[in-house]
Amino acid sequence: MDKYKEAFEKWYFKQILVDEVPVYVNQVKYKYFNAEPIVDWMNIVAPDCNARIIQKGIEPGKEDPSLPYMYF
Repeated sequence: MDKYKEAFEKWYFKQILVDEVPVYVNQVKYKYFNAEPIVDWMNIVAPDCNARIIQKGIEPGKEDPSLPYMYF
């Protein structure tokens, strides 16, 4: 798990230049830290995974058992 945490944090906190000012990628693209940056990162490092959010606020036991899922 530490391997994934380290790789995600390296990507999430990467600095880029915007108008010659260094900013973090997450400041430019994400207003809130929720599942979206994690899903984006998964699709960048493993494009074939096709990770996406299919439903927000689902209660345990109500998920579609035919689909793989992750909770955040």
